[in-house]
Amino acid sequence: RCFGIRFPMNFDSPYKATSIIEFWRRWHITLSRFLRDYLYFSLGGNRRGPVRRYLNLLITMLLGGLWHGANWTFIVWGVLHGIYLMINHAWIAVAARSLVLTTLRNSRPGAVLGLIVTFLAVVVAWVFFRAPSFAGAFNLLAGMAGLYGVVIPSGLEFAVTPVRGNDVQGAFVIMDGMMDKRPLFFPFLVSLLHDLTGYRPANA
Repeated sequence: RCFGIRFPMNFDSPYKATSIIEFWRRWHITLSRFLRDYLYFSLGGNRRGPVRRYLNLLITMLLGGLWHGANWTFIVWGVLHGIYLMINHAWIAVAARSLVLTTLRNSRPGAVLGLIVTFLAVVVAWVFFRAPSFAGAFNLLAGMAGLYGVVIPSGLEFAVTPVRGNDVQGAFVIMDGMMDKRPLFFPFLVSLLHDLTGYRPANA
């Protein structure tokens, strides 16, 4: 509430999501509602069969990516999330037909696995969202995968050596004075660790 106006909650610990569907219910909630109400529903939603439903999801997220800016990297970000949502809905449909898969989905190990997979998928998409070009995105992904070597500095176990290449401007960079401005290996792990446990490394 501000000046007597009650604003809607816009973020609800999205990195605790155990599926990409749940992530979009927690991340940028007002944008998610806009995409759902004015794009997805207008395209027909899920009323015209599963194939059309998946296509509508893909189109909605593609347009959501384009909404962020006129750059191919934003479009790829949107397409990736559209594909993630398609896979998530397909997985739910398949799991509903199997008692074993349903049990796994509702179990704690299944939730932990879902959290890890969702987080990694979201981080990969963020690379394209923030990178200035595809070359920069692929360079950063290669660095995140450890293809340029890995170091473990004291107090921050999730760091790697800098991504090499000339086209990595706009890559995820730590605050001034930390790690000599070297990109992090899955930088959001630090904030996720803090969200889940309250722990934060002393120099983070």
